[in-house]
Amino acid sequence: MRLFILRHGKAEKDSISGRDEDRTLADRGHEQVRFLAESFLRASGEPFATRPERIFASGARRAVETARIVSEMLALPMESMKELGLGHRVSDLFDVLRVAARQNISSLLLVGHNPQLDLAVAHLFRLAQAQGRDPLPGYAGLRTGELVAFDIELGDAGRQFDDDDIQVHPVGSARLAHDGPPGED
Repeated sequence: MRLFILRHGKAEKDSISGRDEDRTLADRGHEQVRFLAESFLRASGEPFATRPERIFASGARRAVETARIVSEMLALPMESMKELGLGHRVSDLFDVLRVAARQNISSLLLVGHNPQLDLAVAHLFRLAQAQGRDPLPGYAGLRTGELVAFDIELGDAGRQFDDDDIQVHPVGSARLAHDGPPGED
């Protein structure tokens, strides 16, 4: 499976409601996401040579807006997944991958938040290194609007798998510009 992990685009600092989940994309966030979607349309080399066939996103507004832009530009179905929401664990993300594998999805775009996504990317890089593959040169943590791609094999998708069941091949990453430290959401 080609797995794309996309941290939502740059968001406004506050929402009208005061709730973090209600923060919207800033103008810069819209630019970032359109740039990434256009890169898929141009198929401008890796990681964009393969398009996602489905999008799973957090239900937080900035992630939904990010996913919707990509969904509309690439004519892809998108679905909200609670496991990608704010405050969820890395293991919840792997539950989402099991769902995708059981549905025979061959290329999936996940849209969510740090720290979950950044921790998942770091874990996948550690697995790749243990398997004798190099992580992406120059990668410094998942920033807003950044996309990282992996080819992964999950083993038996119908059961609980552990790290020994996952084969990881880092493919590439892309972002429009540096927008702050990777830990900020």
